[in-house]
Amino acid sequence: MTFPVRRVGVQLRPEAFNAFNFVNLFNPRSNIGAANPGRIDTAGDGRIMQVGLRMTF
Repeated sequence: MTFPVRRVGVQLRPEAFNAFNFVNLFNPRSNIGAANPGRIDTAGDGRIMQVGLRMTF
């Protein structure tokens, strides 16, 4: 959305990453000697939302 304010343009930018909150799993453990080999116990970040403001003059 762009809003003209006098001679300055203001742009508001909403952004969403992983908006539907799907699970992004990492690779399974590959060390056979460790506890629980082959287990997937880590995942990527969940839903991230941010708002940006850009001013042009």
